[in-house]
Amino acid sequence: MKRLSGVCTILTLSVAAFCQAPPQPPPEYQGLYSVLNGDLAAFNTTLGGMWSGATYPVLYGGNLSNANSNQGPSLLNYGQPTLQIQAMKALGAQCVVVQVGFPLLYPPFYDFLATQPGFQNLTYADFANLYQAIAQDVHAAGLKLVVEANNLLSNDAQAGWGVATAPYYLTLDWPTFQAARAQHTLNVATVMQPDYLVVMQEPTSEATQTGQPNLNTVSGAASLVNTVLTALAPVRANLLVGAGVPNDQYGAQGFVESFGGIDCSTSQPCVNPPGLDFIDLHVYPVNQVQYQNFLQNALTIVSTAQLAGKPMSMTECWMWKMRDTEYGTISFDITRGRDPFSFWAPLDTYFLQTMQNLANYAQMLFMVPEGPDYMFAYQQFNSTTKNWPPSQILSEETTLSGQATQTATYTYTAMSYYNSLVTPPNTTPPSTPALLTAVAGSATTASFSWNPSTDNVGVAGYYLSRNGTPLPTTALTTFQDSGLTENTTYTYQVEAFDLGGNVSAPLVINITTQNASAPNPPQNLTATGLMPEEVALSWQPPPGNVPINSYLLFRGTDPNQLVQVQILPAAATSWKQGNLTPHTTYYYGLEAKAPHDYISPMSNIATVTTP
Repeated sequence: MKRLSGVCTILTLSVAAFCQAPPQPPPEYQGLYSVLNGDLAAFNTTLGGMWSGATYPVLYGGNLSNANSNQGPSLLNYGQPTLQIQAMKALGAQCVVVQVGFPLLYPPFYDFLATQPGFQNLTYADFANLYQAIAQDVHAAGLKLVVEANNLLSNDAQAGWGVATAPYYLTLDWPTFQAARAQHTLNVATVMQPDYLVVMQEPTSEATQTGQPNLNTVSGAASLVNTVLTALAPVRANLLVGAGVPNDQYGAQGFVESFGGIDCSTSQPCVNPPGLDFIDLHVYPVNQVQYQNFLQNALTIVSTAQLAGKPMSMTECWMWKMRDTEYGTISFDITRGRDPFSFWAPLDTYFLQTMQNLANYAQMLFMVPEGPDYMFAYQQFNSTTKNWPPSQILSEETTLSGQATQTATYTYTAMSYYNSLVTPPNTTPPSTPALLTAVAGSATTASFSWNPSTDNVGVAGYYLSRNGTPLPTTALTTFQDSGLTENTTYTYQVEAFDLGGNVSAPLVINITTQNASAPNPPQNLTATGLMPEEVALSWQPPPGNVPINSYLLFRGTDPNQLVQVQILPAAATSWKQGNLTPHTTYYYGLEAKAPHDYISPMSNIATVTTP
């Protein structure tokens, strides 16, 4: 059975009602859009003259951003990013990349953190256990694990450890840095047992972030890689190890020759035999600057690796939206702050298709896009968001992407990637969900859970309905309904779906609500439109002495058909809701949840129309 899915799609699925085709680029970016499109077209023409068009068994994957060590201590609050692993598998990914930067798995780092305000209670075991669990989840999903053992960012909008890493790097001289990084990499390999491990990738960036200028020299990079490989010797049997450069690395050919063990000399020392198993490539800029064509540089790196007899990989690729004249003059934060806007989606799709062409031509081991958030959510470019600083844009994107992952929402770019990976089209439906628990928690609530379905590609999410009325889709395997009538039987259905439009047979659940009392409702709920996709809510706690455990937030476009969309903390008296549709009237209600699952009546209904 196939059905219209709750995802924004192209090709194999019809476009759902709330999904919109990507808008045209705004006037200030039309010229840049056209130039970048031309750069990609020219590169594909060049590639077409060198490549027969034959495909190669490249492992295509996704970047597990929820496990990126640059998030900082908040990693521990998030827990295991199993939803993003599930989403990557649903897209047809065969591998995932996880970034674990030095010195996160280096125990002496935590001695230093103990002296830094706000970091004293963190331990090595906390993060070692977390990454061990993440690795186990990846392998349990049947995916290959690629780990980038680079370094934590110290001067960047996404540097979650910035206030701690920068002073820590200052304590390390070059010999100590190399030994510490080698031990960190061995710990990564031991704890996570990856299939592929990349030990150095961006010499210029790593030198800038760590304050170790030797990293940006061929001799220094070779010295570090040799030190790391010596440390990894006891675990190399079941591990492929690589190192590489980005396509805009100054002197990239010399680094690749050194990593590949060719044209070695006193001035260009090489990695010692047996050396590396593969050469890695990052592709970000596609510009032509002075005498450099960065896409052509990628081909030079590939040909140099081929001369060395080393296979290639691509752990990161995402097109920088910058003009030729902006290269080297604007910060990476500004560049990344342009990525989240939805008008880029067709160009992002074309770029990924181009990188897949390059991966097939170069017969790469694997190829992984860097921008996972844009598989799940983009933002609108408007008079408000265009003036946000990059840090705010990127923070908002993380929030929207997290919400979309929970509701099994995928973007235009994601569906294009899926259709390129899953060929021929998948026609096999997922298995029927199996009931785990079903409980009437109170007179107005019902909750149930189910065991995950299985699928030959990957389950994207679940359709839910109550008495035949659709409820919001979810990627979770639990659901709590609220606002129900006392002592009434409700019939729920759960159906698993994949991104090929295949839907399982339904799981049918009957739940009868209880007779019970409840706390008073929250007071004076108000809703205000902030942006076309976001509203702000505020309220007052329920009167009375009943303790509140949480709030249940309901939303709908019909005041008589509200469904629960979020669980809010008990201490909250305001909240922001994103991923909405512009120019749409929404109705909100709020219920208070007390101990033992007693649920209050609903608050007043707040009405808001998004701008």
